[in-house]
Amino acid sequence: MTISSLKLYYTLPYGRGLGAVIQLLLEDACIPYEFVFIDKVNEWPSVKASWIASNYHFDCMPMIEVEGGKRYSGCLPIMRFLSKKIGKYCPVDDLDEEHFVDAIADYACDWFQVAARVALQPDNKQLQQQYILKERQVFLDRFNRLYSMHKGPYALGTKISYVDFYVYTIAARLPPNKDSIKDYPNIASLVEAVKARPNLQKYLQS
Repeated sequence: MTISSLKLYYTLPYGRGLGAVIQLLLEDACIPYEFVFIDKVNEWPSVKASWIASNYHFDCMPMIEVEGGKRYSGCLPIMRFLSKKIGKYCPVDDLDEEHFVDAIADYACDWFQVAARVALQPDNKQLQQQYILKERQVFLDRFNRLYSMHKGPYALGTKISYVDFYVYTIAARLPPNKDSIKDYPNIASLVEAVKARPNLQKYLQS
C-alpha cells in the first residue's frame, strides 16, 4: 500500500534526533515526504495550541501528517504504523518475532533518552563522565547480546525491521556512542549494514 503527501514535523533540524529515525525508514522505503522543522522556542507553542484547538491532542513531536490530513504521533508508533501500512519492516504472522522486535524497541527508548540527554549537554563534563564510565557499557553490552540472537546484522538476522533504524541512530549518530561501537561486533555489523543500504546513500551523505 502506498503513502502519499506525507509531512514529518519535528523540533530538531533535518537528520537529527527521533526525526532522523523516521527519516531512515522513509528513505529506505522510498516514501516521498516533506520535512517540516518547527522551532521549539519561537514556533512550537503556537503550533501546539493550534493542534489541540483542531482536536488533535497529542501535543508532542515527531508527528506525521498524511493525505486527507490524518495525523499520527510518537516515534515508535509512527514507525510501526508505516511498517504495517507498506508491509515492510515489521514481522508478519510470527508473534515471537514481533515481541522480540518490540522488546528491543522498548529497550532502545531507554538508551535513547539517556544518550540524547548527554548529547544535548556536551559541556556538562560530569554528565558525560557518568555516561561514559557507567551507563554506556551497560547499553552496549545489552544490545550486542540482543543482536547476537539471530544470524545476520539485523535484529531478526537477515531481515531488516523498523527497530534497526532506531538502534542504528542511537549507536552511530549520537556523539556519546559512535566512537565506541568498534568493540561491539554485533552493533558494528548493524551499523555497517544500514550504512550500506542503497536507498540510504544520498540521505546519509547529506
